[in-house]
Amino acid sequence: MEIQKRLTEVSPENAKAFLNLGWFLLKLKRYDDALPVFDQAISIDPKNGFGYHNLGWTYHELHRYDQALAAYAQALEVKPPYGQRQKVYREIADTYFRLNRINEAVEAGKKSIETDPEYFDGYVGLGRLYHDTGRFEESLEQLKLANEIKPGDANLLGTFADVYGHLGRFADEEKAARDALRIKPDLPQALNLLGAALIGQQKVAEAELVLSKALQANPKRADVYLMLGSLLAHQGKQSAASKAYKQALELDPDNPLILNNVGYAMVENGEHLEEALVMIQKAVKSNPNNGYFLDSLGFAYLKLGKLDEAEKYLNEAARINSSGAAVQEHLGDVHQARGKKEQAAAAWQRAQTLTSDPVQIERIKKKLAGDAKK
Repeated sequence: MEIQKRLTEVSPENAKAFLNLGWFLLKLKRYDDALPVFDQAISIDPKNGFGYHNLGWTYHELHRYDQALAAYAQALEVKPPYGQRQKVYREIADTYFRLNRINEAVEAGKKSIETDPEYFDGYVGLGRLYHDTGRFEESLEQLKLANEIKPGDANLLGTFADVYGHLGRFADEEKAARDALRIKPDLPQALNLLGAALIGQQKVAEAELVLSKALQANPKRADVYLMLGSLLAHQGKQSAASKAYKQALELDPDNPLILNNVGYAMVENGEHLEEALVMIQKAVKSNPNNGYFLDSLGFAYLKLGKLDEAEKYLNEAARINSSGAAVQEHLGDVHQARGKKEQAAAAWQRAQTLTSDPVQIERIKKKLAGDAKK
């Protein structure tokens, strides 16, 4: 980097020297330092799409999303056309998603693929966008197209497993996770999903064995403790689940998924609700468009008796993840607490059609039966 910095001093009119320096700063995550460097490169060569592209990503990483979109738009407008337009559209899609402008995010994702029909990351990006908005069948369709371009990619197989899990196709989730682990044995996501798939098929002993072996190999795997907590919670061992979740949190205290799961477990057990709320709020702040995190936040407010806040976040979670059984059940609980019995029953019935979990189904049946007796 020092060489690149020296080159900008020796050749202050050389745009490429500034672009290279900015790129090094970007890779080092020195975003505030990279901004003026890219600005200088663009002032020297205002038709350089690479400069606008990287300026956009720098703003994106600084969470200055409107400025990121403006820079990306300029990258798309330069003549002759910038050669990495498909990547720009993919990053625009992610930026719109973070701004909760979901329809625009989807359109940008589609543009990425239209620009380059062989762009693997474009299909994966659109697939993940559909995943994060609860559109799992559409996500699966995009992932299959990505697999046609690059079959046997371990990370892609892990994403397949994740989507299959959300669709309740646990045998497919298990196969995809095992395929991913054969290619990349240390892939954390695949190990977690294998555990989830086994739990979903009631293969509890096998799931415990998988997770125990993983912890023996590396006792500092926060992701494994997270899945162990899910397994224990599934068995109704809430105290042990909370302990596993807290071990995960100690190892990775800023991980939003862990924060959400630990917080949710505490809320479900009625433990330290204010502390749990703070954890979940931190998770939501890191990813404000995650329907599962928003559901947890609404659930926490519900347990705290703050029904306005609960309904607000649960409605937003339902908008993002329309196929989520948990959020519909929680919305029913809010309506019940407000005395809106018909709305509560309707939400619980929707939840019942969206889940294959026998424990949840039985719980919802009791709620509906109890409401019918009143």
